[in-house]
Amino acid sequence: MPDARKFVEKAKSEGVDIHYIEAPKMVHIYPIFNFPEALKATEQIIDVLKEAPKAHS
Repeated sequence: MPDARKFVEKAKSEGVDIHYIEAPKMVHIYPIFNFPEALKATEQIIDVLKEAPKAHS
């Protein structure tokens, strides 16, 4: 996970609008599953996608 954090920090320092959700002990595709942490992550992803057009208009 440290590489992902480094990538996010580098992107932010370059002005990239980036959203990063870290979920310890989860596999990369965990949001597709049906358990509380996955459902929460899915809601977070949906919120980011809903806001994206507003942020870039």
